[in-house]
Amino acid sequence: MDKNNNALTMGLGKPHNFFQLRHCVRRFFWNLKYAWQRIKRGYSDYDLLDFDTYLERVLSQGLKDFAKRSTGFPNGYETYEEWIKDLNDIAELVTKFNPDNCIDWDKDDDWDWKDWEKADDESTVARELVFDWMKMHWGSLWD
Repeated sequence: MDKNNNALTMGLGKPHNFFQLRHCVRRFFWNLKYAWQRIKRGYSDYDLLDFDTYLERVLSQGLKDFAKRSTGFPNGYETYEEWIKDLNDIAELVTKFNPDNCIDWDKDDDWDWKDWEKADDESTVARELVFDWMKMHWGSLWD
C-alpha cells in the first residue's frame, strides 16, 4: 500500500501545507457526516449529487450480492440456476444505464457522435429491460 494513500489520510495523500491539511480535516468530517446519513436514512447528501449513478451502483451490486446469498427461487422459474443467472444478467444490465458504460473507451480512441447515439440507445434498452423485469419480480426479491 502506498504510504501517502492510506486510511488515515482518506485517500488524499500527505498534506503539504496548511490549506491541504485543512482540506483533509474537513473532508474527514464530511465523510463522517455522509456515513452517518447513510446509516440513518440509507443515502447521504453526497449521493444526491449524482443520485442516478448512486442507485445504479446500489442496485447492481445489491443484485449481485443477492444472487450469491440467495437460497431459493420464486415461482415461474424451473431451477435455482436459472434464477441466479437472471439476477446476474439484470445486475450487468444495470451497469449499462449510463451510456458512458456502453462505450469501450480503451478501444475507441477516435469515437464520434454515432458511437454515443448507439450507446445511448443501448442504455435505453437496458433500462427498459431492467424495469420490466423489476415490475415482474419486485415481490420476489427476498430470501
